[in-house]
Amino acid sequence: SVLPGGGGGGGGGLLSVDPVAARRPALQELKARLTESLLAEQDALLEAETGQTRAADELAAQGEELSELKAALARVEREEAALREQHARELEERHRKAEAIHEKIASSRSGLESSLAGAQGELAALQAEHESFVSMATRSREKMYNQVVGVLDTLLSHKDQMQDQLADLKSHIAQRAAQLEPLLV
Repeated sequence: SVLPGGGGGGGGGLLSVDPVAARRPALQELKARLTESLLAEQDALLEAETGQTRAADELAAQGEELSELKAALARVEREEAALREQHARELEERHRKAEAIHEKIASSRSGLESSLAGAQGELAALQAEHESFVSMATRSREKMYNQVVGVLDTLLSHKDQMQDQLADLKSHIAQRAAQLEPLLV
């Protein structure tokens, strides 16, 4: 504010400027901008912390899903082992039957041609059944293997995505913290 000079209230004195009053609006504006900037940075930090919490929750959920998938994989592996054992038993049984038929054929060679033809037909049927069984077992094993590989690919993909998201979030938080550090000192 401008005050008449001389302090005595005379009419023709010099005018003087109060330095505090002249700078007060600029200081108030600077204070308002700093307060606004600090509040915006605090909001951004809170949002980043919320994002980190959300990412941690998602990571925990992915961990649970991974545990469930591992359990499913273990179950599939147990089922595959049981199936392999069953196939081995059936294969052994079929081998015994085939050997018995071969023995029967060898002992009946001196016999009638009709019984030889019947035994050969039975052997062919068992061999076809055996080949069908081996083919089915191979397809089943390949199918299970493809399923396991698919589950593992999915798990690895989810893991990579979560690691990328976590790295991005950490980088963002570190940047915000670096920006806020000078204001907090």
